[in-house]
Amino acid sequence: MLDGMAPLEASTVPAPQLEPLRRQIDEIDHEMLALLARRMEMSRQIAFIKRDLRMPVYQSGRWADVVADRLGQAAELGLDADFTRALLEKIHAES
Repeated sequence: MLDGMAPLEASTVPAPQLEPLRRQIDEIDHEMLALLARRMEMSRQIAFIKRDLRMPVYQSGRWADVVADRLGQAAELGLDADFTRALLEKIHAES
């Protein structure tokens, strides 16, 4: 993200203009964690249903569709494809 920016000397001067941005990042992080917790709960519910229906937990076609859709959305949002794929794989593995 910061490729091409020259490193600067460390400053000990407070930068008050950073605080509102940092608060917004903190809020977004909290929202992301809450969304991940909701997603994990949905995954648990799906696992129980699949168990009851004797369905395989992993369905490669579904996963391929999910990845393709999310990579398309990520591209539209300007997110790196490798980052997005790694994130999706980590979330999927945890589910």
